[in-house]
Amino acid sequence: MTATPPRIRPGAAAAIRRGEPWTATATVISDIAILLGLECNAELERARAIDSGHPPGEEPCVEPRDTRTI
Repeated sequence: MTATPPRIRPGAAAAIRRGEPWTATATVISDIAILLGLECNAELERARAIDSGHPPGEEPCVEPRDTRTI
């Protein structure tokens, strides 16, 4: 009786095990694009806060939530 090999789930890690490194590269590129977009969004929010009168030396922060009910 021969054992059947385990089934490989689709995804970047499985693709690397099968010898398809381009999927890992695509994942890294998309992660970098997401981080770059988040950085741009943060800078735009900071510029908007400065334009609305927030001091430029301070980071605009969201007010903390009321955690007494949690």
